[in-house]
Amino acid sequence: IKEELQNVLNEHVVNLSDDKPELDLEPRTKDVSTQDDHPSVYQ
Repeated sequence: IKEELQNVLNEHVVNLSDDKPELDLEPRTKDVSTQDDHPSVYQ
């Protein structure tokens, strides 16, 4: 069960990275627009 949960979590993280790679690489290049869409990332 733990392995399944970990796999799901890993897939979720990968999906997030694919959707918003700029958040991982350069999180502050689009401060205004990205901050509105993902405020939790900057808190």
